[in-house]
Amino acid sequence: MRIKALSLTQPWANWIAEGRKTIETRMWGTTYRGPLLICATRQRVPDCDGPYGAAVCVAELVDCRPMGPADETPAMCEWESGRRAWVLANVRPIAPARIRGRQRLFDVILPGDVYFDLLRILGMPPVPPVPSVVDPEQGGGS
Repeated sequence: MRIKALSLTQPWANWIAEGRKTIETRMWGTTYRGPLLICATRQRVPDCDGPYGAAVCVAELVDCRPMGPADETPAMCEWESGRRAWVLANVRPIAPARIRGRQRLFDVILPGDVYFDLLRILGMPPVPPVPSVVDPEQGGGS
């Protein structure tokens, strides 16, 4: 089964897993709503023990809207015109699992039992698999 994933540098990925950061911001939006695997990039940063190159949590993407000044605290960054607020809910840390990250939203193929375990953790009903066609919104993953 496929699940959508998003890569973030550390420490932001850990902050989402810890529940400290509930909004991720991007200069682009998405119409996708549903389970989202949060992955830490391999890029090492000072004073952060990682993990790196691994999925750290699963969340539910419940909204994507223009970022406003009130989003600064939950996003853990300053407001910037044109940014989109990706609102996350039901965040659940998972044991770090090696994932090769990519830019933009990307699909991760999970064994069926792992996929359904993640949905159960989120308290979500099973959703149909994501079609294997390229999402025009993703621009081919770039």
